[in-house]
Amino acid sequence: GPVDTEEGFEEGFEDGYESETGVLLDFGFGESGEEGPRFDIGDGCEVPAFDPRRSLIETNPDVLAGVDMKLVLDKAAINLDLSPDAEFTNTRMWDSFATNAGGVLPGGSHCDDELVDGQPSLNGFPLECPRVESAHVGALDAWFATAYVNRFDLASNDGSDCGEQRIVLANNAFGRNFVIFEARIPNPSPECGIEACRPIAEFWTELGELDDVEERREQLRMAFFDGHPKLAAAGFEPFINGVHMSFGSGQIRTNSFDQFPWTLRQFRFIVEGDRLGMIQVPVSDDSFAPLWNDLDTSPAAVACRQSILDGLDDLLIDDVSHMALAPDPVCFAAESADDGLSDYADQLLAGTGAFELAIADRLTQLNSDLDPIEVANRASFASNCMGCHQTATFLDLGHGITAPLSSGFVHVDEFGLEPCGNGEQCFAISPALEQDFLPARAEVLDRYLGETCEATCGEPSPTALRVLLQGPATVGLPTADVSLDQLLAREAALLSGVSRTTIGGRPRSSH
Repeated sequence: GPVDTEEGFEEGFEDGYESETGVLLDFGFGESGEEGPRFDIGDGCEVPAFDPRRSLIETNPDVLAGVDMKLVLDKAAINLDLSPDAEFTNTRMWDSFATNAGGVLPGGSHCDDELVDGQPSLNGFPLECPRVESAHVGALDAWFATAYVNRFDLASNDGSDCGEQRIVLANNAFGRNFVIFEARIPNPSPECGIEACRPIAEFWTELGELDDVEERREQLRMAFFDGHPKLAAAGFEPFINGVHMSFGSGQIRTNSFDQFPWTLRQFRFIVEGDRLGMIQVPVSDDSFAPLWNDLDTSPAAVACRQSILDGLDDLLIDDVSHMALAPDPVCFAAESADDGLSDYADQLLAGTGAFELAIADRLTQLNSDLDPIEVANRASFASNCMGCHQTATFLDLGHGITAPLSSGFVHVDEFGLEPCGNGEQCFAISPALEQDFLPARAEVLDRYLGETCEATCGEPSPTALRVLLQGPATVGLPTADVSLDQLLAREAALLSGVSRTTIGGRPRSSH
């Protein structure tokens, strides 16, 4: 079905996104630095071909050298004018895997802060507690970077923000563990709408022309940590800033293999005195799978299933890069775990059949010939962290589509290297990234550059005007004395009126 987009990106995605330029559709990486074709778009705008292994994701270990947990956490504080204390902030993250009695520091998050029927929970849903990941407290030195990631495609259509910029860190000290810092970048000139985000898009495309590894490393370190002159001139602060990963902005996610079952959890930055703290939050857009079973008649379950029905149209696009589901926050799981509960179709079939029938009726209303199981499989892949990373692999998504391959629970493999152009060796990326996600993100970046090359500031949209007058949703960082419920309510208020659609055609979310 068509996507509900706003001004500037009005075309729908009816049968998957068809490129207007043809750029990168066969996605042969070739040799970086080669003279690429140029494409005429719109009113004569010319967009150079760019290398996706530089302009969308950078996994060359030499470019990533020197990026570790201490650097990321210290810079997240310094760029917010807080005292850097990476040890303290790191403790807040990993202490959340311990109980209050077993934790290192009082305050912050612990896995038994919330109990439901005596069991550790978050958002009313179960949370495994404790876990051995708490041993990462005090172990800053084992972390190393595996990827810089450009998620410009997540920019809101109305220019409320300019998408996300991400760093992935890995740690093999106790098993296998990952943290991804997902910074949502505020628009410094919201009165100009999405056009004001162009400097970030140009920054990344220009990286594709740099064969010098040291120069790419320096350019990315400036942009992410220290401030890049060209970006600063356009009003952009360094990407790694605590306020870019807090309520109403981005997030931090962990991906833990240190003990069974594998689990993904989500965090946000807060302020504790003059230091940067961290608090665990429910996993955005990842509905707790048993809610799909209509034998659960609790108010939260009923509300969740209604929000799933309301959002089904976002799952109907026959392109794995654009399928999405953004249910109500009441659905959000405490964690996305490989515990046998992440398969939405199994949970749907375990019910009375009433919710399955409701989905079928809604699909009829949307003129879709997909069946409820295919749609549930799409949701397991597109909105469940566990599904996208592994458990949805090979699921039947209908219309001859199957869920693409990860690299065994990850999308960037810290153990394997592969050629990535110009004779370089990079951390290997998953088939899903190479064959599906990166080509789709390249389409978005290519299209954006073509459509904004001659744009000028005009009348701001109502949402952009709200952002301009009240400050972007990322202004300010909450303090530790505010409850999680209040923080989530604050986030909902900050995001009210923000475009629900990104320039990539998906609902505004963190996936």
